[in-house]
Amino acid sequence: MTTTWGNLNIQMRKLFILIYLLVQFLTINAQWFRTYSSWEETRNLSSLFFVDSCTGFAVGALHDESGPGLILKTTDAGYNWITQSVNVSHTLNSVHFENLNIGFAVGDSGLIIKTTNGGENWVILNSGTENDLSAVFFVNTNVGYVAGTNMIDGNKGGLVLKTTDGGNSWLTITFSPFGEYDEFNTLYFLDENFGFVAGGNGKVLRTIDGGKNWTEQIVGSYFKSIYFTDRNTGYLTGYDYSLRTTDGGKNWVMMEPFFGYLNSIFFADINTGYAVGGRGLLIKTTDGGNNWKKIETPPFYYNDLTSIYFTSAKTGYALYKRGVILKTINGGIDWEIQNFGFLDNLFSIYFPNNYTGYAVGGFGKILRTTDKGQNWTTLDSKSKNAFYSVFFQNDSIGFVVGSAGTILKTTNGGDNWTTKNSGTTKWLKSIIFSNDYEGYIVGDSGIISKTIDGGNNWATQNIGHENLSSVSFSNDTLGFIVGGGGTILKTTDAGMKWSTIASNTTNFLNSVYFINPSVGYIAGDKGTILKTTNGGDNWNLRSYFDGYNFKYVSFLNSDTGYVINQLSNRLNNWEGELWKTQDGGKNWEIDFNYIRLYSLFFTKDTIGYAVSGDSKIFSITKQSILGIEDVQSIDNINQKLYPNPVSEDKISIELLRTGTEMTLSIYNINGQVFLKQTLKENKTQIDIRNLPSGLYFVKVRIDDNVEVTKILKE
Repeated sequence: MTTTWGNLNIQMRKLFILIYLLVQFLTINAQWFRTYSSWEETRNLSSLFFVDSCTGFAVGALHDESGPGLILKTTDAGYNWITQSVNVSHTLNSVHFENLNIGFAVGDSGLIIKTTNGGENWVILNSGTENDLSAVFFVNTNVGYVAGTNMIDGNKGGLVLKTTDGGNSWLTITFSPFGEYDEFNTLYFLDENFGFVAGGNGKVLRTIDGGKNWTEQIVGSYFKSIYFTDRNTGYLTGYDYSLRTTDGGKNWVMMEPFFGYLNSIFFADINTGYAVGGRGLLIKTTDGGNNWKKIETPPFYYNDLTSIYFTSAKTGYALYKRGVILKTINGGIDWEIQNFGFLDNLFSIYFPNNYTGYAVGGFGKILRTTDKGQNWTTLDSKSKNAFYSVFFQNDSIGFVVGSAGTILKTTNGGDNWTTKNSGTTKWLKSIIFSNDYEGYIVGDSGIISKTIDGGNNWATQNIGHENLSSVSFSNDTLGFIVGGGGTILKTTDAGMKWSTIASNTTNFLNSVYFINPSVGYIAGDKGTILKTTNGGDNWNLRSYFDGYNFKYVSFLNSDTGYVINQLSNRLNNWEGELWKTQDGGKNWEIDFNYIRLYSLFFTKDTIGYAVSGDSKIFSITKQSILGIEDVQSIDNINQKLYPNPVSEDKISIELLRTGTEMTLSIYNINGQVFLKQTLKENKTQIDIRNLPSGLYFVKVRIDDNVEVTKILKE
C-alpha cells in the first residue's frame, strides 16, 4: 500500500508540474487564433467580360496583386458567381471570350490560358515570353492579340503578341522603350488587320495590316483603356485626361471635363458610354462623349473601380478592385452590390456573455457564435447595407447600425431583426446603451441620435459638419463622443447638452473608451493616443509616427489595454497591428498583426476577439487556466490529427483545406520546437519516433491561417 500511494503521489506531482508548465507556456506565449474566416478572400479583380446577357467572367488574383490567379463565372446575369478551377500562380489581368466555349485570359510572367468548354477547364499556352501581359483581344476564334511589357535593361518597352491559330503559337512584336513606363496596357481591334494598342508615355499605335507595321502617336501621358464604337469613333482613357477620335485614330481630341484617372471605358451603344476609375469613380455620357456626368456608386474605402461592361443599353456591371461586383439594370442610375460574398469586411464585434457573440460587417453581414467563437453562423439581416457597430443590452436584445441610416433591433438573440427609423440617411458608426432604456448613436455629418424607450424610437440632432465615429458612456449620465477635426464632446446630463472639450489636435479621432468615470482613452489618426484621468476635462496627447492610424481602443483594466493600428503599405493595402500596453498607456508594444483589423472585444472571462477587413475573427486568452480551454476550442477546425493519444511512431494529419504555403511545427510545453516541415499534400504522415513521451502542440500554418492542436505521446 505504501508503495502504491507513493507511486500515486509521484504521478500526481508529475501531473501537477505538467499542468503548471502548460499554464505558464500558454500564459507567456499567448497567441491570436483565427476562429472564423470567409474563405472568399478575393482582393484584386481586374477585368470583366460577358459573352451574352447571362454568361460573364471576371478575373484577377485570389489574395493580392501577386496572385494566385482567379477566374469567376456567372450564368445567371451576375446573381451568383462561381470560382472556376484554374491552377495558376500569377495574377490574371484580362479576359476575352469569342463564344460560350472558347475564351482566353492573360496575366503576369507571360501567362496565357485558354478554355474550350466555357471555363470548366483551362490550359496554359506557350506565350514565348516571361514579361507581364496586360490585355487580350480576339477578333475570331483563330486571330487574337495580346498587349504587355517588354523589359530591356530594366526599362519598360511595349510588347504585342499575335496568334492566327487560336493560341497554339504566338508571333512576338517588341518595341524599344521610349522612356519610363512605356509598356502597353490596352488594345482594341475592329478586324484582323485594323487595331490599336496604347499604354505608358501617352503612346497610341495604329496598324492597318495586322501588326506588320505600326503608326505611333504621342497624345497623352498614361493610358489604361481603349474602346471603339465603329471604325471611325474611338475613346482613350487614362490617368491625366480622356481622348476621342472621329477619323479612325488619325487624330485625337481631349474630352472635358476630367473627373480623375480612369481604368476602363465601355459603350453600350454609339452614344451611351461609361468609364470607371479611382476611388469608385464612375462617369456616363449620352451624347457620344461630348458631355460626361458623375454617377454615385456604393462606396468602399481605398477601392478603385477597375473594369466595366454592359450587356445591353440598361444592364451593366462594374468591378471594385477588392472583390465587389456591381450591377445596374436602369442604365447606371442605380447600382446594386451582387450577392457575391467578397469584401465582406467585419467592422464590429460584441459579446453579451462569455459564450455568445456577434460580428457585423459589409453587405448586411451578421454572424453569431454560441460556443466562444468555435463556430459562427450567418444571420439573416434582410439588408445589403454595411454594418459598422453592434451592441447588446442583454442576451436577447441587441442593435446594429450602419450605412444609409440603418438601425436594426433584435429581441430574440438575433434570430429576427426589425428596422427602426433613424430619421437620417447618413452613415451611423457607433452605438451604445447606458441603461435598458437610454441609448446613443453617432455618425457622419455630426449626427447624434438618442432613444429613451429601449431603441424603438430615436430622436436625431445634428451638432455640426464633422463626422462622428465613436460614443462611450461610463454611467447613465456621463458620456463622450469623438470624431473628425479632433472633436471631443462631453455630456454630464445624459445627452441633454454636449460641451466641446479641447483635444489639442486636429487629427481624426476614431475611438473612445472609459475604464471608469475618471480614466479614459481616445485613439486617432496620425499616431494620436489621448488619455484623461479627470473625467475627460483634460486630455494628455501621446503622438506617434504620422503613418500610424489608431482605429480602436479597449482596456481590460487600469493597466492592460489595446489599440488597433492601421497603416498603408507600398501597395496601398491597409495592414493592421494590435498594440498592447501593460502600464496604463505609458508604453506600447505590438501584440499581433494582420491586414485591416477593425474592432476588438474582451468578454468577462478575458477572452478577446478581433475582427478584420477580410471576414476573419481571431480569439485570444490571456488568463492562464483558460489558456488550456482556448487551445481546446480551436482543435480540428480545418485539420484532423490521429491517433491522439498516440503510442506509435507516426501520426497522421488530414487538412480539410489547402493553400500555397503549408507548414507543420511541433512544440513541447516550454515552447521548444521539436519538428518543423513543409506539407505538400492534404494527407501526410508525420514521423514522431524521436519525440519523448509527453504533451505537445502541433501548429499548422496554411498561408496566413494558423491553428494549434494538442497531442499526447504515450
